[in-house]
Amino acid sequence: VALGTNPICVAAPSQQEGDDFLLDMATCVMGIRKIDAELPVLVPRDPERAHAAKVQTDGGITYHINLVNDLWRLSQVLGVKPLQCT
Repeated sequence: VALGTNPICVAAPSQQEGDDFLLDMATCVMGIRKIDAELPVLVPRDPERAHAAKVQTDGGITYHINLVNDLWRLSQVLGVKPLQCT
């Protein structure tokens, strides 16, 4: 069995008639959205540093109200003391 590749498609011929495999990259690869020139260029760890700064500014991790409500309900079901929110 031979395998042919190029940047546009991958093909693998089969030993059985009609079972050849062809992957056309031009039609199956997800498109990338347009780049916004106004946004800063990010490097690895930039989003994490920004989140760490937000946690410092907020004085702790902010949880979504739905998570807090679900955890409170779970504490009632399990019979444990609920989280204390500040």
